[in-house]
Amino acid sequence: MDDDALLDRIDELTHDEQELRLAGGPDGLDDTARARLDQLEREIAVLYDLRDRRRAARRAGRDPDEEQPRDPETVARYLQ
Repeated sequence: MDDDALLDRIDELTHDEQELRLAGGPDGLDDTARARLDQLEREIAVLYDLRDRRRAARRAGRDPDEEQPRDPETVARYLQ
């Protein structure tokens, strides 16, 4: 995934996340919507992690295309 496609996907998922949060209203989200929101948050975190590692690779003179997405559990541990 190149940088433009990566950023486009982040934008798309962030938009979906915002729409879902707005749809919840004052009563919050039901279980299905909450599960979808959790999924979106994990995918966004993975993509931001990939973006950051691609940038670091580029700064270090390495090929950013060698960077691959990490699994969501690994990224979640970094966020804690």
